[in-house]
Amino acid sequence: MWVITERRDAAFEGSSEVDNPLQERTSIAVLLVAADLRLTDRFGVQAAVSVPDITRTAIVPRPAGPLNYRETFSGLGDTSLVAWSRLNPVHRWNLVVNFGASLPTGRTERPRFRPELQVEAKIPAYRRLANRQLDSPVIFQFGISRAF
Repeated sequence: MWVITERRDAAFEGSSEVDNPLQERTSIAVLLVAADLRLTDRFGVQAAVSVPDITRTAIVPRPAGPLNYRETFSGLGDTSLVAWSRLNPVHRWNLVVNFGASLPTGRTERPRFRPELQVEAKIPAYRRLANRQLDSPVIFQFGISRAF
């Protein structure tokens, strides 16, 4: 089990930092739960699921006073099922091949932007925050490590 977090409070256009007039902030926390079952010394299977929690906040100045905006996306993400095979070592190099599929157990949500946020927001209204990991359901990986 792992938790991956990221907090963003700076706005960028390309690689240049720009003003953030709405004080937009994004907080991302992803819980990743994985189980690995070794069937033999050279072959096994693995299942993993992510549970993302994404929160976006902004402060919108208005004549009647500032509007504190907050929206949260959370829930079950995609699930991956992978088989792995450890190949014969070559000169103390370990080779592992993974092949599997990502199951679409997550969902894609469109941010619910209020009209006040679409004017100056640095995050475009068309961007989707997703609990989906991959556009393609096929997973193929190749890993290599060296024993010293």
